[in-house]
Amino acid sequence: MKFVLKPVTRDKHGKFVSEYEYRDFYSQIGEALMTAHETACWISFLAAQNADDRRLKDEAQYEICELIDLMTAVATRIKALADEHGYTTSDLAEMQKRVIESNRNYGQFEELTKPL
Repeated sequence: MKFVLKPVTRDKHGKFVSEYEYRDFYSQIGEALMTAHETACWISFLAAQNADDRRLKDEAQYEICELIDLMTAVATRIKALADEHGYTTSDLAEMQKRVIESNRNYGQFEELTKPL
C-alpha cells in the first residue's frame, strides 16, 4: 500500500500552517482523528443493524477518506518539523525505514499463527 500525501499550506479557515504553533497542528490531527473515529462508530452501528453491503462499502469509503485526511494532517506536521530543523527527504526516508524495522522487530508484520 502506497500513499502520496501532499502536506497542506493552509487550513480550512485559510490560516497558513506556517503560522501554526505546535498545538494548532495537533488540534488539526485530533479533529481529523475524531472524525474518522466517529465514522468507524457509525459503520459499526450500521453493521449491527444489518445494513446492506453497498451502504457499508460507501461508509467505509468515507472512513478511508477521513483517514487519508488524518494522514495528510500528520504529513503537514512532519513537513513543518523537517523544514524547521533542516531534515531532508533522505533523512525522512531513513527515519521511516527505522520505524518499519522497529515494527518488524516487534513482529507487527507477521501473520498470527495461533489464537490470542
